[in-house]
Amino acid sequence: MPNPHLPYAPHRSWTEAAAHDAPPLSVPPVKPVPPGDFDADPWPQSPFTLQFRDEIGRRESQLDGYRAFNPAGGAMGAFGRYQLRQGALMAAGLVDAAGQWTGAMGVNSAADFLADPQAQEAAFAAYMRANRVTLAMDPVGYRNIGQKVFSKNGTFAVTDAGLAAAAHRQGAGAVRDYLAYVRDQGWISNPAAVEGEDGKTFSRIEERLREFEGVPYKKPLPFPPPLPPAKAGRGR
Repeated sequence: MPNPHLPYAPHRSWTEAAAHDAPPLSVPPVKPVPPGDFDADPWPQSPFTLQFRDEIGRRESQLDGYRAFNPAGGAMGAFGRYQLRQGALMAAGLVDAAGQWTGAMGVNSAADFLADPQAQEAAFAAYMRANRVTLAMDPVGYRNIGQKVFSKNGTFAVTDAGLAAAAHRQGAGAVRDYLAYVRDQGWISNPAAVEGEDGKTFSRIEERLREFEGVPYKKPLPFPPPLPPAKAGRGR
């Protein structure tokens, strides 16, 4: 039966009974997709295109996909196809500030999360929405979609997909700082001129903005049904 913990009541969860976290992390095998069930998309209800998600996943987890786990980087590490860290998992309601799993979406441990592609897709969507809200409220965020940015690697435009991909990698706050920087420079991007870690961060943000400039991002809204025919008016 459908997992009631996931939004939009998707198909049956693949998560089986899994032990709570204990070092070393034990990851149960992911069940294969039943033939004909998903058309290679474990969560078709996602508001984001499969192409966008595939491009993010390819860069983040490569061959390990949904089972990928990277303990580096502090805190809890990075989980799954999209390498979501504690801040992203908190945005999705899956963990609290102490790093404890909340049971949301039926996920009670890291092993549960790594074994459940549907929960990972739902968490990724929640994190993308949280980043979008942050950037939408800032004067240099989504208000500059379409703005041309000039750099030594060529000109690119700020797009919805580029902002989402950059925020996923570096965080919405860092993307906001980068946009403020290039705006103040007359929309000229030169991360090499920025000292320290900020320069490296800005370089990675520019890379994502450029790479995802033309990637389809959000799925089109369903076309509204036609209006019913107007009733004939009474003659005079």
